Amino acid sequence: MTEVDRIFQDIQRLPTEERKRLFERLSHALSEPPALEATQVPLPEPPPLIRPFMAEPDVLDEVCAMAMDDRKRDALSAWDGDDGGTP
Repeated sequence: MTEVDRIFQDIQRLPTEERKRLFERLSHALSEPPALEATQVPLPEPPPLIRPFMAEPDVLDEVCAMAMDDRKRDALSAWDGDDGGTP
């Protein structure tokens, strides 16, 4: 049994007038968006490199961790050669 089913059973136990008042309050609450929804700004589109990993957040986290480990280990100045950026 889901939480919604349990709530519905509790509502059914209420007297008819209480259920009507609850219904009115609920329909009023649903007819107006909460203040948070009204002010939310949509998230920007993820960069193309990130899109393939959107369904696999654990893989993305692992790739980022590996990149950060490599960056700590290898100084960025090691890539400043005059042969196009290879060490």
